[in-house]
Amino acid sequence: MTAAEYRHAVDALPYGKRLPGAVYLIDPGDDPGIPPLLRITAAELRKRLEIGTEFNLLKFHTASPKLSFLAYLDFEKVPHPALAESVIVDLVTGKIRRDDYRTRANPPILHRKETFLPPDHPLHEKFANLTRQEEAAGLLEDTARISLLTRH
Repeated sequence: MTAAEYRHAVDALPYGKRLPGAVYLIDPGDDPGIPPLLRITAAELRKRLEIGTEFNLLKFHTASPKLSFLAYLDFEKVPHPALAESVIVDLVTGKIRRDDYRTRANPPILHRKETFLPPDHPLHEKFANLTRQEEAAGLLEDTARISLLTRH
């Protein structure tokens, strides 16, 4: 795959949390709405690198062809789950980096969880409701402080 093909596929993702450097989404499995190039690449890497299902979010980097597998344990149950582990794969060089966040004092946490899900996902509205409540309370105004405000 070329960098242009990768970027075109990432741009074609029908949902996901879009940030300046990446698009994040729940692992789509075999969702036919996800560009095949990304779906097949993620599945093949999972198999080859033995990346388990606990790595439930995918991060498609936009600056270069990299794919991160992120383990946010209890994603569906905890309002703001903390990142437990990550596996980053450089799709050009094949270089792999694994990081464990479980012992870190302030690991990244998730907010606005509905943005990671397709609109028809059963938990989309529940998570969107939580986001609306947090916005109304002013909890999401200062993104630099979100982890301090929402992590228990």
